[in-house]
Amino acid sequence: MRQARTPIRIIAALSISAVLAAVGVVATQSSVSAHGSSMAPASRIYNCRFLTPENEVCKQAWAANSQALYDWNGIRIGTAASQHESIIPDGKLCSAGNEQYATFDTATDKWPVTNLTPTSDGKYELKWENTAPHATLYYRVYITKPGFDVKAAPLKWSDLELVHQSGQTAAEASTVLRMNLPDRATHSMIYMIWQRSDSPEAFYSCSDVTVNASGQPTPTSTTVPPTTVPSGPTTVPPTTVPSAPTTTVPGAGVQFALTKTDEWGSGRNFAATVKNATGAAASAWTVTLPWTSPVEPWDASATAANGNVSFSNVAWNASIASGGSRAFGFTDRGLGFTDLGYATPNPSTCSATLNGVAVSCSIVASSTPTPTTTSTPTTTPTTTTTTTTPATVNRTIKVTSDWGTGYCADVTVSTTSQTAVTWTVKVPITKGKVTSVWEASYKIVGTTMTAQGTPLNAEVKAGAPKTFGFCAG
Repeated sequence: MRQARTPIRIIAALSISAVLAAVGVVATQSSVSAHGSSMAPASRIYNCRFLTPENEVCKQAWAANSQALYDWNGIRIGTAASQHESIIPDGKLCSAGNEQYATFDTATDKWPVTNLTPTSDGKYELKWENTAPHATLYYRVYITKPGFDVKAAPLKWSDLELVHQSGQTAAEASTVLRMNLPDRATHSMIYMIWQRSDSPEAFYSCSDVTVNASGQPTPTSTTVPPTTVPSGPTTVPPTTVPSAPTTTVPGAGVQFALTKTDEWGSGRNFAATVKNATGAAASAWTVTLPWTSPVEPWDASATAANGNVSFSNVAWNASIASGGSRAFGFTDRGLGFTDLGYATPNPSTCSATLNGVAVSCSIVASSTPTPTTTSTPTTTPTTTTTTTTPATVNRTIKVTSDWGTGYCADVTVSTTSQTAVTWTVKVPITKGKVTSVWEASYKIVGTTMTAQGTPLNAEVKAGAPKTFGFCAG
């Protein structure tokens, strides 16, 4: 018998402290040193620890390794550094390859299931609880593809599609992620990754869900009315079949905008917008770019072939009104984790289809800035170091964490100028190689990183500093 579903809003209202108090738990030393898990929808381990310990699979988990349940917030890899797919083997995603948590990889439909329903604006809210908060590089949210069978085999990477990736945030005890999700009426899974920005450490969780199975109906596309006259109405609809859609789409085609939002040693993120400028509504879209390196999209699907990548709509963002736009994003992985010299593609051409018909495509905005090199001398940072570069720009380096073989730092860029100054600064790298950079574009020459702002923080003026950060090791 299927377990009763727990409404997501009830789960989201619980707090870690309230649950611990309710069950009379005193945290062990190991649970204090661990860090976080998905709370809404509740992860498998969170359900078994606090909400459904009498569930038959949860009983097996308690019998197999009770300490794993006390360490419910510790499914982690300390050296992940965004290399999740290469270091976690298929079948071990829920345990992240940690034998202590192997029970949570079990393929069965007996896991407690949470039904997710949208808020009034159609978005879904997922909640991650951090019992030891740290700065965030991103949260990634995956959902299993249609047709997934939870009983057939433990979760594999090929079972998943990426549906959301957040931006960077400061340390916080609880994070609410708002996103679109595709409907899933049958037992599915959500897989979440929390990648820290102040160290290579990452955390993982598996949740069993249905999506909108008992919520508001998802709007469907308009269908052709029946060709026969239904009985009953006073006004009889036309009995002729409406003509089929034309095979051409009029107007100016598709306008495509691409912006690089952040970059680190192993890759970079892009935000993209597809605008329908044809003068007619469309129910499906595809944009193709010259792009040679692997990409991981969200709010779109991607197909690579012959030096190009084609991005297509997913189920929930297929339609574009005349003059309307759809947004998606993707991560570009370059040619490998240590490939710091990789040159990001900067396409100047594109092709597109609407409703499966080719239309013109133009790139109307693109931003993949390349920092310039200056000859400004630098000094080796201690915990806090301040130097001055040309154009009255100052930069302050503050080491936020140091684990011996590597470190992370925040860099604050400021000026005394009352007018806006476009900034470029040099930062010495004192340990290893740069592994991640956020809120700046950069290049490396030897042990020096030259950084400049992204389109969102490219200028500073008196009283309005900008901050970026990096990790190296």
